[in-house]
Amino acid sequence: MKRVEHGLVSADPANTGFLYRLNREHVLAPAVLSAVAARREILRRLTAAVVHLLPVPVHASLFGSLARGEAGSHSDLDLLLVTDDDLDTHDPLWTNQVLALADRVVAWTGNRMETLTFTRSRLSDVIAQDEPIVASWLSDSILLHGPSIETLVASAGGTSTPTKAVRR
Repeated sequence: MKRVEHGLVSADPANTGFLYRLNREHVLAPAVLSAVAARREILRRLTAAVVHLLPVPVHASLFGSLARGEAGSHSDLDLLLVTDDDLDTHDPLWTNQVLALADRVVAWTGNRMETLTFTRSRLSDVIAQDEPIVASWLSDSILLHGPSIETLVASAGGTSTPTKAVRR
């Protein structure tokens, strides 16, 4: 076994190269493990924050580059919120909560959050119009709260076949 550079990683010879392993005794190992768990922590915090919105959305999911595992330092977080029809999504009581959540996301990650909020009726319209974003939701969304996007799309009369499953 060979310690690589500063000993954070060890390299064991293998058939065609090396197998690398984190040295868990290194003082920086906890920082590396924390960085690896960052995505899971973001999802945990978003889920907790979404269920504290008033009224609680019917559905919340993350989609886009973070959901696909392709996010970079300049990527935004794309959040889909679906509410009951009786909510005025332009009401300042609602929009201020969503803006406050967006500010929290910037504090947590350094990245902006873009939110799409639809009432159930408006979501049905978007699905009926076969908007391309629906395919994105079906292929890469991560459920944070409520029924799955596949269930919502199917109940609105659209297709519910995702092209790719994303795991938390």
